[in-house]
Order: sequence, then structure tokens, then C-alpha cells
Amino acid sequence: MSELGMIYAYWQLTPFTTQGSGTAQWCQGERDGNLYFIKEFLSPTLPPEGADMNQPMNQARRDACIRFYKHMRRLYGTLQSVNNGCLICPDGDEELFVHDGHYCAVSPFITPDIPPESICTLTPWERIVLARTLVLSLSAVHDAGIVHSDIKLDNLMVTRNVTGACNLKLIDFDSGFFTDDPPLSPETLHGDFAYLAPETLMFMVEEPVPLTAKLDVFALGLVLHQMWCGAFPAYPTPDFRCVGEAILENAPVTLDASLPESLADIIVQMLAVDPNARPTLAEVYQQLETVMAELDGTSLAPSSQEGSEAMPYEEPYQEAYEDQVQEQVPVAPAPRIPRRKDRSGWVIGIAAAVLILSALVISLLILKG
Repeated sequence: MSELGMIYAYWQLTPFTTQGSGTAQWCQGERDGNLYFIKEFLSPTLPPEGADMNQPMNQARRDACIRFYKHMRRLYGTLQSVNNGCLICPDGDEELFVHDGHYCAVSPFITPDIPPESICTLTPWERIVLARTLVLSLSAVHDAGIVHSDIKLDNLMVTRNVTGACNLKLIDFDSGFFTDDPPLSPETLHGDFAYLAPETLMFMVEEPVPLTAKLDVFALGLVLHQMWCGAFPAYPTPDFRCVGEAILENAPVTLDASLPESLADIIVQMLAVDPNARPTLAEVYQQLETVMAELDGTSLAPSSQEGSEAMPYEEPYQEAYEDQVQEQVPVAPAPRIPRRKDRSGWVIGIAAAVLILSALVISLLILKG
């Protein structure tokens, strides 16, 4: 597919490239004046047209394609059902199709205003707001029974709206899997090696370990560190190829000293070697509220009863949170101005006392007369 032309209902604008992807090639397309990201999966591939379907090899290719299609359609459909506006993924009914024997998926093409590697240059307030938006979005994904499996800095698209506020979109769910249908072999598991959790590394060498949503929590811990510091935590290189490998071997891993203490505390927990020791996303979300409070002096989140198990992305909570974020993100937190005391109650009370006293005086004069 080197020549430009029509791909399904989309006009191909750029040649295909594998940059940033090891399992697919992609290009930019256009339809009705809108730009799209077109991803062509390298495998599985359908048997050639006219192939003898009695051949076991062709049957195996066909069956693999059927499984792939069912999985991706379920994945995309589920993601669309929980999309809070911060997820970018294809529509499983309309934007998943076959072209030249390959499955293709289409999603809106987004050019970030803030490149992923530049997120660390934003104000501390903006970075924490974006981090909470990311956690909120991933929480919805996990609640739908999906593990993203490729959480990394490059999968965050940050744009600015007309007010200058930062918006974050989470992309690239094609490595995702359902918790009720986890990968069965290393060949079916994909993701950026630099962000792999210890249990994922063990699974890749065929150790019998379960894969859960906590592998996303580990990768998210690395992403939060990058969002703040622009780099991974320090670990012994070249002895280890990634942070997860160093932690698995109990090697020293050091967080950047510029991290706020409350943020460093939660990242340490997120990078625990034991998945069960890592915090839930609800706990991460609440800890980021503490960081916001330290930056602003107040908390944006409404108070909650101690011990409440309510997830932080409930609709009323999110609407109130977004309203306040839109007001405060474009600029650095302003100094708090003391509010003038409301004295209207005192005035009414004094007036009432004067009226009562006047009535008593008039009554006494009448009685004396």
C-alpha cells in the first residue's frame, strides 16, 4: 500500500509509516474535510481472494481474523460506551474495516499543542490537573473491564482550548485486553518495553503470573514522574533495560528530588513490585488532590465522608470538578484574597431590637397616661 489513494471511504494523504508502532503501520487520511488517523494492522491477514479454504493454513488465518475482529469490535464498542470525552478510539461499528486483506481502524487525527515530552514544562498546576484527568479517564477504562496495556507518555495528546486551558486525550488502545480475557502467551501481549511492569516482564519469559489492571498503574507511575520531571526515575544502567526490570531485581530506583513529597509518596507505591501492593486509581486520584491543595492552598474536590468507597469519576463530581478546572487552569494559582464578612444579619438583628424597644416604651407611656 505504498501508493496514495482511497482507503475504504478515506482519501490517503500521507504514505504509510511504522514510526512509533511495532504492530501496525499508519497514515493520515481525509473525509468530508476532516482529518483522520488510519492504522493498518500488520497481522492477522485474511487469506488471499480465491484461496483454497480447505487448506489448514488458510483456515487458521481465517479463524485468527475472526477472533481479532470480534475482540477489536468489542474493545472499541466498550470504550465508546464509557468515553468521557478524553478517550480517542475508533467506532467499532463504522471505523473498523478490511482493506487489501488487512484490518484497519480509523480515529480522529489530533495534533497536540503541547508535545508529550514538553508536558513537564507546563506549570505545576497544569501538570497536576492533567494528571488527574488522565487518572479519571483510565479509571473509566478499568471500570469497563479493560486494561490499556500501553500507558506511556507518547499516548497522551495535550491541546489547549480557546481559553488557553489544557485538555488531555488518552489514545492507542489497540494493545488493550479485557480482564475476563487476558493474553495467553507473550506473543499476544504488546506494549512499550520501557513501561512494562515487573509481572509483565515475568509473563514475557513465560512465568505463570496473572496480568491485571495493576500493570497500568505501574506504567502510570512512570508517566506521572515524566510529566513532572521529564525523565524516568533513575536506575542502574546498562545493567537493566528498564525501570520494571530494575525493580524486579531489587536494584535501587531513585525518584527525582524535584517531586513534591506527596506526589513522590504515591509514585513509590505505584511502582511496587507486588501488583497487590499498588494503590487503586481512586487512591491515586485522591492523592493528586492533596498535591493540588499544596499548590493552591485549597482543595477543589468536595468533601467526602470518611471511608466512602464512591469512585471519583461519578457524574455530578466530575461536572463540578471540570467547572472549577476551566476557571483555574489557564493561569497559575492566584493569591487568596480574604473575603469581606457579611454583616447583613447583624443589621437586621439591631433593627428588630430597636423596634421591640420602641414598642415597649410606647406601651409604658400609654399605661402611665
